[in-house]
Amino acid sequence: MLAALRQAEQTAQQRHEEHLQREIADVERAIEQTKNESVDVNSIALPRGLHRANTHQDGSGWVAQHAGCQRYFGNDLNDGERRALLAALKCRKRHLQGHGCPKCNDGGRGWEEFQKQENQRLKVKRIDRFIKEVEAGREVTLPNGIGVHRPTYSKTTWRMSHKAPGRPQCRIPFTYGTVDYPTSMDALLAALQCKRQHLVDGQCVECAQPADMHDTEEAEEAGPQLTGRDGRQLAAINAALGVIKNGEVPPLKGTEIFPF
Repeated sequence: MLAALRQAEQTAQQRHEEHLQREIADVERAIEQTKNESVDVNSIALPRGLHRANTHQDGSGWVAQHAGCQRYFGNDLNDGERRALLAALKCRKRHLQGHGCPKCNDGGRGWEEFQKQENQRLKVKRIDRFIKEVEAGREVTLPNGIGVHRPTYSKTTWRMSHKAPGRPQCRIPFTYGTVDYPTSMDALLAALQCKRQHLVDGQCVECAQPADMHDTEEAEEAGPQLTGRDGRQLAAINAALGVIKNGEVPPLKGTEIFPF
């Protein structure tokens, strides 16, 4: 009995998927016809879930109807009948694909989640493109805001930075001319791969380490927590020591240490 039920469930799921794919294909076919200026809008076979709304209070237009959502696309508001139909068809397609839309009854949460996932996918895709270029030995120009850059104070370091919600910002230097990264391209590749790991996993090996040292032996060894001027000076000194460790000239601002 259990095997029969599971088989029936699998068959029903398969039929549902096939039906869904046919509906999406019908919508895509109508979209292509609508984009073709030589095709009369009135001759386009409307897919299920889409119909004219000539009696709407805002004038003629189209209605895209889905489970839990119904949206009106007026001809006047969308610069003409063809553009309004195209917008309605694209809305219908998004719903069939499970993305929803900003006007859904769930407050647009499904659409927002899809947008987040899509933005994340595009960020990873962009990083992958740069990784392939570097692996092929080609020079690349990284845009601002990508999360990998060369600090102004150093000519031998690539720095990766990433900030995930609810976590402190992670900054990691990759200095070339070292055993791990003999060339600038080696260091840049490592920085890009680290950024990709953050985008996919939300963290890397270094920032995944517990950051809270309170009530631990490490906290006791660290001594008293400093605040105000002393705390800022200690932070500046620690930052300078980190730069020295990488074989670079450290910034001394805030350390109260002056070169001779």
